[in-house]
Amino acid sequence: MEEAQSIKNHRIQVARACWGLRAKCRWCVSGTPIQNSIDDFYSYFRFLKYDPYAVNTSFCSTIKITIRRSLSKGYRNMQTTLEAIMLHRTKGSLLDGEPIISLPPKSVELKRVKFSQEERDFYSKLEADSRAQFQEYVDAGSSLDHSDDLDDDFGDFKDASPETTLTQESAQNTSLNYPTEVTENGLQTASRILICKYVL
Repeated sequence: MEEAQSIKNHRIQVARACWGLRAKCRWCVSGTPIQNSIDDFYSYFRFLKYDPYAVNTSFCSTIKITIRRSLSKGYRNMQTTLEAIMLHRTKGSLLDGEPIISLPPKSVELKRVKFSQEERDFYSKLEADSRAQFQEYVDAGSSLDHSDDLDDDFGDFKDASPETTLTQESAQNTSLNYPTEVTENGLQTASRILICKYVL
């Protein structure tokens, strides 16, 4: 699974759909660090079917509760668990004394794109709506609880810059009637949505 952080929240239906996908081999690939909490790992373990941590009660008792009781002991235990299944690679990683990948130097070029009036109106409305939503979270003292929503808002801004239809399509997709409960034997609808949006 590319962009595995897409299923870091084990409560969302996309994660449940991914857990039920049939496969001979399973990999999780991500360049995104853990952002929320140690709970993010549970969804990865569940997708990988890596027992006993793929079972929520076992994950909590062997990892989560251990960390709560003792950070140093808990994280040592977590590190030992990850070392058995995870490959950590950076641009500076070496293989047989040689870099695992040779990347060209980074080139940053700033381009300013002039919006048409229609595009400017659309973007300005999107900005105003996002600011209003964020202010609601701040006033309610719950901005940290809605970090995923805020990430989605930033994604909408990026989508809207080159092409407003991307954001419009995203908004339409959120109204799809996803199944309220996805099981391993009932994935036809959910897997079609998943494959279109996340796999291809």
